[in-house]
Amino acid sequence: MDRPIIVRFMSSTVPIALVWAVAVLSPAFSTEPVYGMPAVAAEKPIQLRLGGDPTLLETFDRAEELLAAGRIQESIDLFGAVAKLAEDPLRSRALLKFGYAASILNRPDSRKALTAAGQTAVTDPEGREIRSFAGRILQRSEGRDLLTAPPKTSSFFLLKRKPISAAALWEQINDIEILRRKGRLTPALHQYRQLHSEYPDHPVILNNLALLLAESTDPVEAESLVRRAFKSPGAEKYVEFLYDTLGLALLRQGLAIESIEHFRRALSMRETPERNFHMALALESVGQPDSAEQYRARATALDTTGRLAGGK
Repeated sequence: MDRPIIVRFMSSTVPIALVWAVAVLSPAFSTEPVYGMPAVAAEKPIQLRLGGDPTLLETFDRAEELLAAGRIQESIDLFGAVAKLAEDPLRSRALLKFGYAASILNRPDSRKALTAAGQTAVTDPEGREIRSFAGRILQRSEGRDLLTAPPKTSSFFLLKRKPISAAALWEQINDIEILRRKGRLTPALHQYRQLHSEYPDHPVILNNLALLLAESTDPVEAESLVRRAFKSPGAEKYVEFLYDTLGLALLRQGLAIESIEHFRRALSMRETPERNFHMALALESVGQPDSAEQYRARATALDTTGRLAGGK
């Protein structure tokens, strides 16, 4: 069910110009909270100089969270809005991240944004980092590696299918996440199970399938899947997300006390509105309403776009 957040978003401190830019760039802007994990490994952050519109900086930070959570199209929309309205160095940083996110979906506007970022006039050392990052992504997008985890070959069809590129797989994951956020849980579950049958040890697929099951039909299976994800190749890149999903699976089984430690670990690695929200739910379940309210208030404070408004 969609969250009733539009009034809160429009009454926030976001400038009218930014509201317009986001609306134009993203007519289907999702109102669901982010609970998933990233479809790509996080890049080393570039340190921005102080200064600039605080709201644009907050919007940029939110776009980074969306990108890390695998909500790539939404991150592209916000990065694009910031790039249109901000001045350097934030403008160049937003162009860089817009190009990076767009390259994941093989969008043709990726190269233009990365080229512009690669020609930034921002002074060093920040300018040098932006130009270097843009160059690496341009080079990488020209020759993407195939996934290291091969598909299962238990059927004639899979034996004959061509290997899928990493970019194509991330696009499939993103498409399934769109289905989930629209409430189309049955087809989303079916497609994640199909991907899982082809890539049984992929930590992103294991986590996202577990997340969907925890939120819908089977938190016990969800727990089993996410524990398997911890042991899968490449899982070290996504541990913070795995802890959050494991906590949610336990919470949905009524194991609130056990879930709290996992939410605590996830929060210690990176604080997000969603993780604070999950912790609040767990603390409420164990009879600690005052502590729960502190985490809920923190979730609201970090939720600059109002995505968790009305969350229960």
